[in-house]
Amino acid sequence: MKSEPEDSYHYMDYDFLVNEKSDILYGFKFSLGVSSYGWDHAYYGFKIQPVYYRIIYKNNGEYMKVLFDDIDDYVYYGSEWKLSDYEKITIYDSNNNTKTLYEYEAAPLLSAGWSTEPHMVTMYASDGRTITVGVQEVAAYQNVGWYTEPVVTMYAPDGRTITVLQTEASAYRSVGWYDTQYEAEEAKSPKPSRSGSNNPSADGYYYRTPTGKKYHLAPNCGGENSYRTTNISGLSPCSKCAK
Repeated sequence: MKSEPEDSYHYMDYDFLVNEKSDILYGFKFSLGVSSYGWDHAYYGFKIQPVYYRIIYKNNGEYMKVLFDDIDDYVYYGSEWKLSDYEKITIYDSNNNTKTLYEYEAAPLLSAGWSTEPHMVTMYASDGRTITVGVQEVAAYQNVGWYTEPVVTMYAPDGRTITVLQTEASAYRSVGWYDTQYEAEEAKSPKPSRSGSNNPSADGYYYRTPTGKKYHLAPNCGGENSYRTTNISGLSPCSKCAK
């Protein structure tokens, strides 16, 4: 005669993570229960319930799917693992080419220099205007007269003008260019003799500021806005340097 087992309950779990390649992050849990009170009274129970999982990743591109209840085993303060968001993000390379990916897919590209923000450049016009454009647009703006650095217009005594980078202005001044048209026109006047009236400075010029009422013999006495001139009509001598 066949002996009967002791009363028992047998339980088996099977996790099926479905849609592995889809954007839908869920699966199902299949449970099988067997309760036996004797060979003639056995029954089987089936239970299907949803189980949820998320994708976690590291910045080096490594990623995996874990059950929702297991996330805390991987993602915690100080851990390399991060929880990927449900939504995709757009990332940009150095030329503002884009890719739209999940965070776990974007992580290695971000580590390699891609950005979550577009790369922008401020462009400068000779009339003082500025505009901010994407790096991919820089060449087109340069073709119509915009610059990637601040620029200034300089003037020559013969009437020519030139637009140069602000950082190059000093070099142009040293070879006869001027910051204002007025200075350039003043430079066309004949250089006065040191023995001329009003005792000109050692270099033969007087110095004044655009709005000043006095002329100077020392180049720096009038301040940083001083420029040299031969015309001191209407000006009185500086009490410090032109006594």
